[in-house]
Amino acid sequence: MKCLKVENGVVANVAIFEKRPKEWLAAPDGVGVGWVDNGDGTFGDPNPAPSPTAKEARDVALAQLVHDFSDGRVIQTRPQDERNIRNAIEYLEVTQAGSMNWIMADNSIQAVSAADLLAALTAGRAAAVVIWNEYMAEVSA
Repeated sequence: MKCLKVENGVVANVAIFEKRPKEWLAAPDGVGVGWVDNGDGTFGDPNPAPSPTAKEARDVALAQLVHDFSDGRVIQTRPQDERNIRNAIEYLEVTQAGSMNWIMADNSIQAVSAADLLAALTAGRAAAVVIWNEYMAEVSA
């Protein structure tokens, strides 16, 4: 029988016995050294994984990142769009082209300048930082 010994409210030892000693408790599956004894027959993981809902909320928010230009154009600024935006900025700067066509969030094709793309990239990164900070605050609470 798998048993555990609690000292100062924390699982200090886990062992296998044929018969559980009096001062030892039956060990629930998955509970190990370092787990916290909640005092009600349950144990808490000292390093719980972030809740799937926090991860899902983070991922959904990151997948919906967009930048609204003042003229009504909306460009996606998701993490996976960053490389394309950076490459386009570099292309426009190297070729000294004033603008290029870009597929917007609504799938329309609109002209964008390097300044437009840089503004979108900067805004997208700032919004992503806010999302990540909210996620970290939630999972470390």
